[in-house]
Amino acid sequence: MRRLEITETEKLQTLSVECQEESQSSSGPVAKACDYILSLQKEGKYWEALFEMDVRQTSEYIFLRHFLGNVDKDEEKRMLLYILHKERKEGGWSIFPGGEADISTTVTAYYALRMGGYSPEHPALQRARKTIMQLGGIMKANCFTRGYFQLFQQMHPDSLPAMPVEIMLLPKWFPFNIYAISSWSRAILIPLLIIAALREEFPSLEGPSCEELYPENCNKRKQPINFSEKIFTWHNFFLVANQIVK
Repeated sequence: MRRLEITETEKLQTLSVECQEESQSSSGPVAKACDYILSLQKEGKYWEALFEMDVRQTSEYIFLRHFLGNVDKDEEKRMLLYILHKERKEGGWSIFPGGEADISTTVTAYYALRMGGYSPEHPALQRARKTIMQLGGIMKANCFTRGYFQLFQQMHPDSLPAMPVEIMLLPKWFPFNIYAISSWSRAILIPLLIIAALREEFPSLEGPSCEELYPENCNKRKQPINFSEKIFTWHNFFLVANQIVK
């Protein structure tokens, strides 16, 4: 481990020298950026900084505190104001600054505000709701997001994809296994598999109604199936497998 630190430091020192050379050319900003990054390095040859993400994590934390029945109103107020501050002028929330509205992020942030006591008639929520409907409604959100709404009794379990917990037993050589999924996705998927397996026993909490996020004449028990144009694709395979498992 110590040798690794030295090696990485040597690489960074080499990069710093290269950046100094670049400062004499039109690429000066690159050198300044490199020097700035190096200046932030700690004595232990590592970096420490705030890990910022989109508003989903803040919204999900609000869900967690309500589910546990342990809400700090002052803390929640600050989080709600943060979510409002991050809303796009056109309505909705993106996954990166300046990006387009993302349906899952927008639905999650919207419901966090509702859970925090904001009325559907609040201007920010009206803008967000308009964006959600333009993107196809709540049923277009990803399965992680829909899982939260099922947990708060706002979405029927049948609208979620089949998630057999036995997926955990698939070996690494199998085309689809949990180890082929990114680490952050595994951290979400595995708890969802457990919840799905214990759905009948798992406690639920009725949250604020979100009927306004469903399109008119929407089938709340069935997620729309959109096959890709090519017949033999992983996308189509999992859609068919989902119907078989269910």
